[in-house]
Amino acid sequence: MALSPGEDPQLYVGELGPLFRHNLPWQPDIGARISILDRDGAPQARLGTGRFGTAPDQFIAPHGIAVDDRGDIYLAEVAFTAWGLYGEGPPPADLTTLRKLTRVPPDGPSRLDICRVGVGKGRQRS
Repeated sequence: MALSPGEDPQLYVGELGPLFRHNLPWQPDIGARISILDRDGAPQARLGTGRFGTAPDQFIAPHGIAVDDRGDIYLAEVAFTAWGLYGEGPPPADLTTLRKLTRVPPDGPSRLDICRVGVGKGRQRS
C-alpha cells in the first residue's frame, strides 16, 4: 500500500491474485491489479485487467508501491516467486519485476494511456 502526497491523499493498494492461499476465500473479487481509493475508502480507479499476465495492462503479483508528487506509480512485483502459482513452465528471462506507471493528463488520448508502463527487468536469484 502507498498513500499519495498532498492535501487530498489517495490510497494505492496492490492486490495479489486469488491463487495465493490467503486470498482464496475472497474470489473472484480480487485480482492482480492496483486499486486506488479516496480518503474515505471509496474506489476511484483500478489499474490492470485483474488477470495474471505479462501484457502491459496486466500484473502478476503487485507487492510494493510508491507514488510521487506527479502521481506516477512505482510498482514492485514478486513476479518470480508468484510465477510457479500462475505460469506454466519456467519464468521468462525478461519477466518484469519493477514498473513505472506514468500519469497522463485526464484529457489524454485514451484510457489505456493512463497505464503507460516503463519496464524494469528483473533478475532471477540463483
